[in-house]
Amino acid sequence: MLNAIIWKEGRTFIHAKPKFIGELSFSAFWGFYLVARFHQVLLISTALVTMYASIYVFCWLSYREEIDKKTLPNLLASPLTVRGLILAKGLTIFAFSYVNELIGVTVSTGFAWFQLGRLPSLAAAFTALIVVPIWGFAAIELLGIAYNLARGSMILWFLAFPIFLILISPVAPSIIKVVSSSLWLPSIGGLVTAALLYGLMGKLSKDRMTRLAS
Repeated sequence: MLNAIIWKEGRTFIHAKPKFIGELSFSAFWGFYLVARFHQVLLISTALVTMYASIYVFCWLSYREEIDKKTLPNLLASPLTVRGLILAKGLTIFAFSYVNELIGVTVSTGFAWFQLGRLPSLAAAFTALIVVPIWGFAAIELLGIAYNLARGSMILWFLAFPIFLILISPVAPSIIKVVSSSLWLPSIGGLVTAALLYGLMGKLSKDRMTRLAS
């Protein structure tokens, strides 16, 4: 059943061609833009923005369309648990978001090498490719829980909007510097957060979610 949900979600994302192609294009553009605009190798900023922008779009496609088309009650009526449902959706969202992040990171690295003759440090690469995705998965879990409990897109917007403001604000470089100063602490913190959210998913009531989705 888990594989069936993952397959269905993947087909949904691919068939939503304008949004899917738009995310791919945005990731490539952002990887190019930051290097061209600031003349620096801003790999972590590229990873953060492309990952969380993709999470926002794919969470919308995954949960909002289920609610609009009223197919969520059918999924909840299956033997799949609430935790299994959110996990299956989350894994698919994560996979597509990570691909988009890799596109942005690859373009950023390639253009930085071509334009500046420099490559990102190993610490920056580790943070971009490991730490950012770990926290990205935790964000996916949080938004999945919020969507299923609130039955609407406004809660997603209120949760996601401050993240975007921080990522594009003047304080973003300082935050990134602090995060990248330690390789293991942010990783461990993200894994613990993801584990706690996974445990919380098991506490969600299928009956309550069915009533909200009806």
